[in-house]
Amino acid sequence: LEKVFNGPGGIRSGWRLLIFLILAGIPFFAINLVLQSGGFRPNFAHGIPPSVVLAGDCVLFGSALLAAWVMSRLEHKSLCQYGLPGRGALGRNFWAGAVIGLAALSVLMVGIRLGGGYYFGGLVLGARGIIYFGIFWALAFLAVGFAEEFLFRGYSLATLSEGIRFWPAAIVLSMLFGAVHLQNVGENPIGALSAALVGLLFCFSLRRSGSLWFAIGLHAGWDYAESFIY
Repeated sequence: LEKVFNGPGGIRSGWRLLIFLILAGIPFFAINLVLQSGGFRPNFAHGIPPSVVLAGDCVLFGSALLAAWVMSRLEHKSLCQYGLPGRGALGRNFWAGAVIGLAALSVLMVGIRLGGGYYFGGLVLGARGIIYFGIFWALAFLAVGFAEEFLFRGYSLATLSEGIRFWPAAIVLSMLFGAVHLQNVGENPIGALSAALVGLLFCFSLRRSGSLWFAIGLHAGWDYAESFIY
């Protein structure tokens, strides 16, 4: 039993990852249960409002960050080792990622337009609506970037890498990242595979830069262009 749970460096990485997921899941599901018990059941018939996306992903990110902080205390490590160092926070790498995300999605939409699968049409909102919803959705997708990147490529990737090395861990978590996207409305296996491949790109950026700031920016910029602009 000791060999099952303990390795040369203490508790094996797989068990630590499981503890992290349990610690993150407890507050996340508890808060959702409280909200549902209080009658908070938003109607998604006309789409998901930015307030729900913002609140939901803030809860998800907060839960994962709290769990990572607890694990960092137990492992005697710094929380910054899990991809979110204070240095460079929302700095050059983040904004480079955001611009690339916006540009990449725009190029994709132009390609779909040239193939006759999409039409740009005209502006749906007035100036006030563009400003209000533009800011609201920007905050919402910033929360999405923080939540999903830290959950899949923060503590999870750092810990699993200790057990099976970086790239095998990156492949496993990216496949899981792609599979999770199958829950999205209108998603298909090709889209899930694309998400998994983008997940590997995010892992590569973490490997090269030492942080998740580029990945968070690109993730937020892509989703913002996809769901708000186009």
